[in-house]
Amino acid sequence: RPCIVDPSFQCIVHIQSSQIDSIASPFLNRFEKFVLTVSDILTGELERLPQGLRSILSTVLHECEALCDVLGEKGIWASSDSDTLKSIFIGIIPPVSAQGLVEELNHDQVTAGQEDLLSSSILKFLQSKL
Repeated sequence: RPCIVDPSFQCIVHIQSSQIDSIASPFLNRFEKFVLTVSDILTGELERLPQGLRSILSTVLHECEALCDVLGEKGIWASSDSDTLKSIFIGIIPPVSAQGLVEELNHDQVTAGQEDLLSSSILKFLQSKL
């Protein structure tokens, strides 16, 4: 039965891509459609980090992806090695930014020319969280 809907009402419908074919078209046609991937989420999370930390984590991700390429599909722990790896990084990023990595470091350490000190501090922090 019809009802009054607040003008500021907003709705998000999350549907996995594998389920799209089973959803009625008239329902889907009522909404704008956006595809959101694990890569999109990771990119957004990385963008909110300071440039130095973003660069380090991007390099580590790239190296991990290279290792996954060497190991091959059967050497990876999941069906989608790329998404699994990116999901792990998404899980690492909030603790890095929200639980005080920058606070644990002296602000003097985060100056140009001291990337090795920053990298080792980040590595120690991540190891403590794993």
